[in-house]
Amino acid sequence: MRKILPILLIFFSISCLSEEAKAQLEKFDEVAYVKTDAKDRIQIYVIDYGKVTSDEVFQHTLGKMHTTGRLTAVYYFDKNDRYPKGSRFNGHKSVATASLDLYNSSDIDDWKYVYVRGYPFNDLGYYDNL
Repeated sequence: MRKILPILLIFFSISCLSEEAKAQLEKFDEVAYVKTDAKDRIQIYVIDYGKVTSDEVFQHTLGKMHTTGRLTAVYYFDKNDRYPKGSRFNGHKSVATASLDLYNSSDIDDWKYVYVRGYPFNDLGYYDNL
């Protein structure tokens, strides 16, 4: 029963969303997620770059989970680009190895947007890579 209840709650909450809210959620497809033992997070989303505005991406970032004093980074790639895939990317155990994969891999294109929050000052940074 404990396993079924969270699934039912998720289903119920999604079914109660307005059509506008559902359409907004569909613009962002999470394809990879890393959470380290130290509670640092890196998320990868795919968007249709021509149909999502910078402001929509920024508003999406504001709802991301964050642990005070830890790093949260959310990367947005265009759906037509080569981006980190779940099984490969999700296996990272540290932010350092995940970042190396993001920035040094020849089979991953440049991200379009990134939201970074965290150390050393817990500041919020939002960057457009264009």
